[in-house]
Amino acid sequence: AIDADDNYIVVRIDRNDRITVEGAEVRSERDLLFKLRDLRLAPSRPDKLLVVGHGDATHGTAVMIMDAGRELGMEQVKLTVKDEEE
Repeated sequence: AIDADDNYIVVRIDRNDRITVEGAEVRSERDLLFKLRDLRLAPSRPDKLLVVGHGDATHGTAVMIMDAGRELGMEQVKLTVKDEEE
């Protein structure tokens, strides 16, 4: 599965626009940038971002996350939408 790929940092957005980065909740755009930067600088240095958005999530939330990834120099930023809860 793509979300098990170590080259990806996985960010999820639930139906209430709650954002989690690798399972940890982030509460603001600033928080998101710090968290992504920390992961980006980790030993594994993932350079791809996978945003898994819920179908009911606001489009702007996904765009904000993708922009944050690009700002941090991620090589690839992907968005996938899942309606069902896992």
